[in-house]
Amino acid sequence: MERQREQQEIARTAIEAEEKRQREYNELKRREGEAIAKANIEKQRAEDENKLREKKEKEFENIKDDLNSRIKKLTEDLKNTTEDLKNTTEDLKNKTEDLKNKTEDLKNKTEDLKNKTEDLKKKGKGCFWLETQVKLESGRIIRMSELQIGDRVLSNIRNGIAEFSDVYLIAHIGQLRLTTTHYVFDENLSIIFAKNLRPGEKKILVSDDNNRLVPVFVDDITNEWHDKYISFYTRAGSVIADGVLCSCYDHCPPSQTLMDLVFSPVRWWTHIMPSTHREEHLHPYVQFLETTYLSFINAVKKSKRLVEI
Repeated sequence: MERQREQQEIARTAIEAEEKRQREYNELKRREGEAIAKANIEKQRAEDENKLREKKEKEFENIKDDLNSRIKKLTEDLKNTTEDLKNTTEDLKNKTEDLKNKTEDLKNKTEDLKNKTEDLKKKGKGCFWLETQVKLESGRIIRMSELQIGDRVLSNIRNGIAEFSDVYLIAHIGQLRLTTTHYVFDENLSIIFAKNLRPGEKKILVSDDNNRLVPVFVDDITNEWHDKYISFYTRAGSVIADGVLCSCYDHCPPSQTLMDLVFSPVRWWTHIMPSTHREEHLHPYVQFLETTYLSFINAVKKSKRLVEI
């Protein structure tokens, strides 16, 4: 648009110049004759054409310089972009190679872990006794042997309000197991192995007749063997078993929060596809967690022995 306006301005200037020359020609012709007037107008026309040509050449040079400057800048930008792309590609290549190496290393470690733990027992280290009783949301008291996936069991009591949670996974069920490695909650809501309880030393949380959790001292400890067991998990991660607030997790790090996080994948998955596992062997996910944890514990013990040596 601006270029068009410039051309129009040049054309207008040329017309005005021609009209001016024509007026001067007519005046000079009247005073000094046609020959002199004609020679004068031709001279002026030639001068105007030279000026116009010089102006156009100057504009052309300016346009050429501007184009060259832009081309130079675009070339420089393209060069920089190409260099950046080259660096990015090289960086991506290095990261891909690093990821490949880490993946291979992880694969080797996983294979090594699998080889080292293939002789471990496939059964869990601690479960609930099948005759242990739990309370359903309906108010019915049942034995753990009667539990089904989807049952809502009493899992906690807060401010006098009973909380019920879905059973989403039965890890395994069978015979000849101990329950000493299950966690119970003390008065500070910290978890402690059942086998570590000592009479008169710790208060554990139990439910009373008023639907409250109250701390009471352990007054006696007995070790019992039973011929049946069950390991199951509620979405709350806890259950009130025989009136005692217990964790669903056993033989694991002493952190309820950590174990809730570790079990979050299978909790999420069972929302989509409910578990049908009810076998003597451990659920595959629980088996994987237990194997990994045992391998870690053994590695730590081995490291301690090496340090002592």
